[in-house]
Amino acid sequence: MKNVLFATTALVLTAGVASAEVTFSGKADAGIMKATAATGDNAYDNTGDDFKVYSGFDLNFSATTTTDSGISLTMGNDIGGGFIADLADKEVDAQGGTIAANPTLVIGTANTTITIGDDAIDDYYDGDLDDLDIGVTGSMGALSYGVAFNTEDAAATQYSFMVSYAADGVTASYKMNDGNDGKINASYAMGAAVISAEMNLETDVNKVGVAYTAGSATVSLSADDNDDWDASLSYTAGAMTVSAQTDEADAWEASATYNLGGGATAYFGADHLDTVLAGINFTF
Repeated sequence: MKNVLFATTALVLTAGVASAEVTFSGKADAGIMKATAATGDNAYDNTGDDFKVYSGFDLNFSATTTTDSGISLTMGNDIGGGFIADLADKEVDAQGGTIAANPTLVIGTANTTITIGDDAIDDYYDGDLDDLDIGVTGSMGALSYGVAFNTEDAAATQYSFMVSYAADGVTASYKMNDGNDGKINASYAMGAAVISAEMNLETDVNKVGVAYTAGSATVSLSADDNDDWDASLSYTAGAMTVSAQTDEADAWEASATYNLGGGATAYFGADHLDTVLAGINFTF
């Protein structure tokens, strides 16, 4: 699973009359974990009663140049090793030990971005069904759009599409893959409250939700017409943030983070499956 990285180091390399900005960013992590089942990318396995130590890093690098007509070209890749915690999913994910065979090229203009890379683009329907190869995203005022294609005829998903609108507290979107009817999402912000709704045209399941923020606390609740519901709470006090959520099956989970400064964060997480993890990470 890809990690969001917050700090970068940039170099400018010049050869003849051409120049490119080379950017490096990364994340390092170490901690201990106990889990009752194999978990995460490449199945980090600690199914006993003992805690197991994990550690890892992820280094991303890219080179960017701009043509005379103002088009930016960016080629990026990453390398890593070991395992990095995914606190949201209460798991740890393996980091690739070698440079990926297929780096990603991003071509950007004022309102349009083209991405080219083998399996580089998550599908728009829910991000988990398939990975696509060529994508185009852009915006026109309050409207945004995205379309992505697979180049292999045997791929389960040949294309994915999304369009969204955001203005005056209203957001609405339609997302679909070929082979399904897609889903419609909408929300409206009224002061401290946000009301949301989803119509899944593929499963015929409809969902409504509300989130309310009061100071440093946010409470949210959602339910669908299958009598499934989710509830969550988050609270921030200074450098510490705590959150918890549960659902109709008592599938609860909780986490806490503490900002240590200098790009470092201490964290703790647990869930109803008796998973426990705690560690520290820093970005660079």
